[in-house]
Amino acid sequence: MKETVAAIKAAGLRDSVKIMIGGGTVDDQVRQYAGADAFGLDAMAAVTLAKGWTGGNYMSPNPIDKRQSVEQLLAERAKRLQDALELKQPDRIPLNMAASYLLAEFGGITHQELQDNGAKAQEILEKFALEFEPDTLLGLFNSPWPSLALGDRMTKWPGYGLPASGSSSSTSTSS
Repeated sequence: MKETVAAIKAAGLRDSVKIMIGGGTVDDQVRQYAGADAFGLDAMAAVTLAKGWTGGNYMSPNPIDKRQSVEQLLAERAKRLQDALELKQPDRIPLNMAASYLLAEFGGITHQELQDNGAKAQEILEKFALEFEPDTLLGLFNSPWPSLALGDRMTKWPGYGLPASGSSSSTSTSS
């Protein structure tokens, strides 16, 4: 994190961006060490910070133009991503989001319901995409079904060895 902030500063961009870091192990001391502006303990705290920084306008100053066709929007996003990959200046910084269990929080359901109810998960994913307008979005990317089918007894999932709103984890056993 500290190296990333240093690289942003070295590129002359530090005064024009806000940097947030986060996760369960991050606190204000880590934030200061890294040189970030703020930290959040979890994804919903990060969303709250972003809302505060942007006045509720989470994305670029150019929200989706509802008059553009789906094809135009796709081409615009594809160009933005391609420009960034080719180290060209995109029209704005691409936003690539891996939402995972944040979708459950956003949709007001448990983590277990998100993984067990595909139709509901898709509905929330689509609402999330319209709300935050990311360039790419990955929904729930872990599922208990392959592990359960193989008889995995070490991995725990929401509703399968963990509370309904727990997060996936692996356990180890000693011999």
